[in-house]
Amino acid sequence: MKSPFKTEEKRPFVVIVGKRAGYVQIATSRETTQHAEVPLALFDACQAWTAFLQTQENVSKVYWLQFSEVVEHLHWHLYPRFTHDTLKGTEAFNARHTPEAEIPWDLHWQAALFQWANRYDVAILDPEAVLAEPAVLFPDYSFPDYSEVTS
Repeated sequence: MKSPFKTEEKRPFVVIVGKRAGYVQIATSRETTQHAEVPLALFDACQAWTAFLQTQENVSKVYWLQFSEVVEHLHWHLYPRFTHDTLKGTEAFNARHTPEAEIPWDLHWQAALFQWANRYDVAILDPEAVLAEPAVLFPDYSFPDYSEVTS
């Protein structure tokens, strides 16, 4: 299957936004198939997004899943588990496209995503058009400093 992480933007990382609030798929912008090819800065970005999600009161944990079976381009799914989720583990992830699993992105989380993407040089792909235009988000919002998590 062709990599969905292709973009015209010249950023080192790409994130695909899912319909479930906080759920992203992240990869390098150039196709990689081996872990040794992945820059450590990608993991810094993943840790920072996870740290943000874990500050949200209704998030109990964040799953990091990596399969690379359908798409060979090595990528990670960062998938928040909410306190009200009844499914756990891969069952929760496998149900991610069902209407009950789709939790809308509120403006606070969208603003955080755009700030995070700017800080970690990540291109955002939004194939389902779940995000608002950045101009309508909180213009003075700044992504918290999670550098202590990633250093």
